[in-house]
Amino acid sequence: MSRERHQAAGPTDNSALLDLSIWLMISMYLYVDTISGVLIGIMGGQAPLSQVWKGGILFLILLVSVKRSLTTILLSGASAVMLLVGPFYRLLATPNASGFGFESATALKALMPLVILLWCMDQQTARHRLIEIWPLRALWSAVLAVILNMMLGLAGLGNSTYGTGEHGIGIIGFFYAGNELGAVFTALSGFVLMWTWCRRRKIYVLVAGVVALIGVLIATKAAMLSAVMLALMVPAANQRGQWGKMPAGVAISLFILLVALAITMARVWFILEAAGLADRLQYAYSRRGWTGILFFGAGQLSG
Repeated sequence: MSRERHQAAGPTDNSALLDLSIWLMISMYLYVDTISGVLIGIMGGQAPLSQVWKGGILFLILLVSVKRSLTTILLSGASAVMLLVGPFYRLLATPNASGFGFESATALKALMPLVILLWCMDQQTARHRLIEIWPLRALWSAVLAVILNMMLGLAGLGNSTYGTGEHGIGIIGFFYAGNELGAVFTALSGFVLMWTWCRRRKIYVLVAGVVALIGVLIATKAAMLSAVMLALMVPAANQRGQWGKMPAGVAISLFILLVALAITMARVWFILEAAGLADRLQYAYSRRGWTGILFFGAGQLSG
């Protein structure tokens, strides 16, 4: 009987170890991305460390899913085939290894959220305690990685969001892509602001101000707009029509924050005018309205 119990527990213990390893790799991903940015700055060109790390996470998830979840394997495989059929066809038609590598990396980025979501759903029954603890740890680890890079950027290290050298605009530390950082910042800002409103409401305005400041420092549309909108929408969503019950101090602080954000956005516009970028944004607005602003690319800004 004891041997049967030991044999039954073996795969479960192995799965638990794999799950923990995956959570650790997810928690460290933005730090690996930072190291990759440092290597790109030193060596030039591309450093595949981030892609290798993401590939390792994907491999471990698929490995643990072989033991636990056939659904994850089937959905992941079908999604990978759909995402890669185009790149493979173009590779056969017009051999271009660099283009295929770029498209494959993009496909991997698109596949990762689905695979991780399926893996997390599977953990709800397989590793309940891990799914309770580690998502929060991974999010806070990512928040600290972004703050670290902002501090490095303020110290004059790392890259600019748009442009290079003295003419660069925006601070992203050693992250390589400002637009991707803007998307990560948006997700993390929602988490931090919601957590603060629910757990530490007295310091919400201070935290919202820091979030807004970081959004302005990153200087992408996604970062700046999300910082403003989330700072105001999180209290609105939580009050649910009960604005009359909001403490006067909190309401006044939110109003002051709104004014401060408006002044900050005005200052950002002055900076864009000085850099010659405001005219490009106005041209995009005249051609396509707000959609022109929203889909105005980083290449158009820096080029």
